[in-house]
Amino acid sequence: MAEEGQQTQGSTGDTGQGGGEANWYDSIADEALKGNETLKTYDSVESLAKAHLTVQAEAAALKKQIEDSKPVVPETPEAYELPTKFEGMPDDIATELSQSMAKVAHAAGLSKEQAAKAYDALMAYELQELKDAAAAIQKQVAETEAALKKEYGDKYAETMNNAFLRCSQIAGKVGIKSEDFKAFLDDTGIGDNPTFIKFAISLADLISPDHFARNAAGDTRGKSAAEVLYPSMSK
Repeated sequence: MAEEGQQTQGSTGDTGQGGGEANWYDSIADEALKGNETLKTYDSVESLAKAHLTVQAEAAALKKQIEDSKPVVPETPEAYELPTKFEGMPDDIATELSQSMAKVAHAAGLSKEQAAKAYDALMAYELQELKDAAAAIQKQVAETEAALKKEYGDKYAETMNNAFLRCSQIAGKVGIKSEDFKAFLDDTGIGDNPTFIKFAISLADLISPDHFARNAAGDTRGKSAAEVLYPSMSK
């Protein structure tokens, strides 16, 4: 039994000596830790332990949040399963853009959700580009048609038909059927190109019977279209 008057150290570190109260960190052997100002903000080992566990829990939660936010990247570009059709866009163009977007998304490490959003934005942009280009072409075609109608008047339709006929005849000389030639002009849009239209009209006039009659003195009568257009090649 302790002698009367002798005091034992309590949970707060009270030694009873000199009526003072010792701090818990005073018993730390490491002088660097003992003088640490951060440790001095804790009033007991218990509060320090609680703070440590709280920091550990917050760090674990932050780590999980970061891991959960990482995108799950599909193993292959095909696994993104991006649509190959987009309303208002030709299927072949939509398919090509879809495949390209999947490759880019995979290389960039995007998730399916991120790739889908990027795909929608890309397709909307490309579709608008196509619409703008088509509008510009239609405007140019309309302006060219108006100019030709003004120039040829009532003979506009006849002039256009004659131009196509002469071009088709030339195409036939190299084995291209008339319907195939027309499909080529329509599918590529060349048939609506103002430059081609002007060329076709000039060509039709150049190899027309009237032209041959007017240029009989030049000995072009009876010559083929190729001989008229490329006289040096027939030599």
